[in-house]
Amino acid sequence: MQITLELNKPQDLEVLLPLLKRLDISVVSNPNQSKDKPPLSKFWGSIPDLDTEKFEEYLKESRKEWDRPIL
Repeated sequence: MQITLELNKPQDLEVLLPLLKRLDISVVSNPNQSKDKPPLSKFWGSIPDLDTEKFEEYLKESRKEWDRPIL
């Protein structure tokens, strides 16, 4: 299993490294992350611009499909 962490402060790494070593988890540092990939935090809490009324309509229609009897 592989997990990617984005640490914003060097102090966080100082706290995390001893814990990972104690759990015998290997750590790979990649300070030169490719420039074509934006940091994960850029997408936290963001949603695309949606027309809320159309989305609500879509949700209602899709929920009605589940209410139909299966023949």
